[in-house]
Amino acid sequence: MKSKCLWLINHDATVPEFETRLRTNEFADYFGRYSEVYVLASSVIHNSELRLLKRWEFIKILDQGSYKTILLKTPSYGSNKFLRIVGYVYLPLAIIIFRNRLRRPDVISITANVPFDFLFIVFKKLFQSKIVVEILDLWPESFVTMGLLNRDSRLLKVMIRLEKYFYKHADKLVFSMPGAKDYLIDINYKQPEYQKISIINNGVNLDKFYSDSRSVVLKDADLENDAIDKVIYMGSMRHANDLDFLIDTACYLRDKTNVKFLLYGDGDQRPRLEERCLKEDISNVIWKQKYIPMENVPYVLSRASVNIMNYRQGEWGKYGGSQSKLFQYLAAGNPIACNIEVVHSPIIQLKLGISYMAVNPKNYSQEIFGLVNMSEEERLRLKKRAQSKVREFDYVYLAERMKNEVFDF
Repeated sequence: MKSKCLWLINHDATVPEFETRLRTNEFADYFGRYSEVYVLASSVIHNSELRLLKRWEFIKILDQGSYKTILLKTPSYGSNKFLRIVGYVYLPLAIIIFRNRLRRPDVISITANVPFDFLFIVFKKLFQSKIVVEILDLWPESFVTMGLLNRDSRLLKVMIRLEKYFYKHADKLVFSMPGAKDYLIDINYKQPEYQKISIINNGVNLDKFYSDSRSVVLKDADLENDAIDKVIYMGSMRHANDLDFLIDTACYLRDKTNVKFLLYGDGDQRPRLEERCLKEDISNVIWKQKYIPMENVPYVLSRASVNIMNYRQGEWGKYGGSQSKLFQYLAAGNPIACNIEVVHSPIIQLKLGISYMAVNPKNYSQEIFGLVNMSEEERLRLKKRAQSKVREFDYVYLAERMKNEVFDF
């Protein structure tokens, strides 16, 4: 038996064949080399109606080789945000119910959805384990950014109080966004607690990314057509992604017959957006697969002239970003266009493209067209800068940091 046992709890994690948010499984694979590791997750695939447990199943334990995935039944939610929150409450309850099926953990790392999964607070006392809280999304802040709550809202203040209480009772805090300490200052979190904070971004498995980009080819006439300059968006298609703005942008480049916008992904906005393009005859926007296996992603991104990050206008980038796709884009080494301003962004710091509050699609289209027409010499220099920087975000390096700074194994 391995000497240490680590639980990685992430409601939105899943089995490797369906996983798109790779952080939890990458860490599990790394730590599974010398620890007994369980990934505890919901049975529902995030942003999908797919459920991995049968109606009468409540738990399933799957051996992934270096670690085990523990799927626990939680409600399906689709586009229902309330049911999604209910799922966050269900998961800690399910873990408590089935805890005797698993080895007691020495360390529990919780990817938190504060304050909805507040029941995790009891885990420290219940399991007598070290508690690490990973914050990949600033949930209370996100409600303000999306315009669902204002800063004077009583509900927001209650949520922030729960958030601070949760943080206080953790042994270690790991934030993925580089401006996390600025956020903690803004919510008046006590500075003496800062000593237990680490900033560890999301990342990318570089060995696998570069291997897959060369050897796992996705057969597609548009991707293989070198006469087309491909502006590629890959990701969710929901309200927060504001793909109407990207389509508006594409409209201003319809006369550039060599430029095509290839959109990969799914979400509740996709049917409406597809219908819009059909009605308005926006032929330079090409709708691609709703889902592609992760091993195909590197090849697709490597074929882009420009890779796109797109969001609804707001303060999304106020404390920096750590989207997984950003690090995949860096590894691909192509110019990046982002329609919001992001603090601490390598796109700006290393001149890897554009990132600003783009409110005028006509002007933004010209910026993108400028990236498309970048000289080959300049493109090669950009690629070198991007691929040099992304080494800091290789999951092997990030896992080493987690080991030394956080888990203390």
